[in-house]
Amino acid sequence: MRRKGWLGLILAVIMVFTMTPPTAFGADDAAFEVIAPDGTSVQYTDVKEARNAMRDGYTLKLLKDYVSTSDYNFGISLDEHDITIDMNGYSITSNNAGSSNGYALKLAQKNGNARDNTVTIKNSSTTKQSVLASSSYQIITGSGNSKYNQIIKIEGDIVFRDIDGETPLGIKLGTGAKLLDTDSARALVPNGGFSVKEADGSNYIYGNFANAASRSADGNIVLLHDYEGSDKIASGSKNSVLDLDGHTYTYTGNGSAIDVNYPNVTLTVKNGKIVVTDENTAGAVLIGKSEGGIESSEGNMNNRGLILDGVELTVPGDTYGIATNGTETGNTVTLKNSVLNVKNGLGIYFPSDGDVIIEDSTINAKHAGVQICAGNLTVTGETVITVTGQPQEKTDNDGAIADGAAVSIINREGYKDLETVNIESGTFNSAADVEAVKAYSFNNANKTEDEWAEAGDTVNVKGGSFSSDIAENIVKSDMKATVTSGGETTVVIGKQAVENAIAELKAGDKIEFQSVVDDTDVKIPEGVEVSNSTGKDITVNDDVVGAGETVTVQAGTTDPSNPDQDPSNPDRDSSDPSQQGNADGSNGDKGAPQTGDDFSAVPLIALMGLAAAAAAGTVVYGRRKSAEK
Repeated sequence: MRRKGWLGLILAVIMVFTMTPPTAFGADDAAFEVIAPDGTSVQYTDVKEARNAMRDGYTLKLLKDYVSTSDYNFGISLDEHDITIDMNGYSITSNNAGSSNGYALKLAQKNGNARDNTVTIKNSSTTKQSVLASSSYQIITGSGNSKYNQIIKIEGDIVFRDIDGETPLGIKLGTGAKLLDTDSARALVPNGGFSVKEADGSNYIYGNFANAASRSADGNIVLLHDYEGSDKIASGSKNSVLDLDGHTYTYTGNGSAIDVNYPNVTLTVKNGKIVVTDENTAGAVLIGKSEGGIESSEGNMNNRGLILDGVELTVPGDTYGIATNGTETGNTVTLKNSVLNVKNGLGIYFPSDGDVIIEDSTINAKHAGVQICAGNLTVTGETVITVTGQPQEKTDNDGAIADGAAVSIINREGYKDLETVNIESGTFNSAADVEAVKAYSFNNANKTEDEWAEAGDTVNVKGGSFSSDIAENIVKSDMKATVTSGGETTVVIGKQAVENAIAELKAGDKIEFQSVVDDTDVKIPEGVEVSNSTGKDITVNDDVVGAGETVTVQAGTTDPSNPDQDPSNPDRDSSDPSQQGNADGSNGDKGAPQTGDDFSAVPLIALMGLAAAAAAGTVVYGRRKSAEK
């Protein structure tokens, strides 16, 4: 019996050893503890076995610092749902230097098993700080599918470090992953981060714009920090407003930095900078199906809008700043208080039906500033469009034409109808010998620019300053002048533009009036040469310059900044007829020239002497009469 008892005990011990993982023993050597929801736990020395033991709802607790080794140079990667990683006062260090595998913790879940869940990373120790150290992002997350959310919670004293001493990248919030928006949470997402208010009234932080836009309850998204990466600003299926909040969004990907990739959607971007780094990448597109969008068929990608408000968009390559598709309708592009820099490419190419609105904005380009082949264009405010390139030969039928114009309006066969173009104000500069504003027909057969006789029915140049003359059939203003200053000649159109140009004139400059309204009366600084080519008289500083005449404004004429004030007589009242007259003392007859007047002051001086003598005699006579009394 004793032998059988001992034998049974030995067999029981053997069974325990065979049923228990060898790494679960040796408490002094254990590095991890895997805890089930019911509280039961098993300890492990090997990270891979601890990972394999994890299930949905489990907790992985560190019992020692974890440092990756040469035979397993990775951080800790888990893809279960609703799990907790308890740092327990210890640290995780990954020595992997790869951009994709240089993480300390990876909590990215699989697409085929995606669902809403919460992942908690905590330090339960109240006495020791935990550290996540790696070369890339310290934590990488993701729900596996944008339809589902992975809520990330960070609790306790946990800090991030870069193993090379650089600024840590923090958390990469991948697809569907989000943090509750707090000051401490914002600090964990130093590269970008998009905050939105959701339907539950709470604010959350997402890692990319598309995820944030799809969850925003009111359509407003705020960028929390400068961003650099390959995530494009894709509109998604809802109207939204991205507030860059003074930050810079540096896009390192390809295709385009901004993509309005759904129909019937308007994307507004405001208050910051967007910088493209790839020379083959466009700034913004509203073109057919795009990555993340929907299948394109005729008519289903219409009515898209892009608004840049207070944005500086910089595109380095020979490509488009903003482009649309000629097959679509109802598209709208708006620049307001913005800057579009495409110094080696084309600013805005708009071949689709819809509207282009440019207000108080700047466009710098090489091939063309704004090129419209359909729809409407409106340019207002203190807009400045500058193009530096020379026209280039066109070899194909489609796509933009590098005609070198600040604004080009092209009547092209096969495109939708051009409707109305209004250029109300602004400054428009092209290279030497290139028209600043061009309106023409394009011949697809021989690839040439042809006359567009009906251009005046569509194009209305009402005001602005231009580096070249403008075709008369598209000028719709009664006031036009050519100004030469500092060796440069500018054509100004419209009353306000002419007045602005006059205010900048100085001695030695020239201004030629080519059209004016009746009874035009202007004030010109002295030393400026004035030519009248209008066919009607012009009043310049209260003097008439007849049709065909050229005069140089003389010194001593009325101060243009104060037309009612005679510099030689500060008390002169211009409303008193008895005090009227020209600044040189002439009789004020506007028909008489200021130069060549043979009036002599000698008789007047003699008359004044006789009057003084008579007055003196009267005084003496009065005194004698008083004495006689």
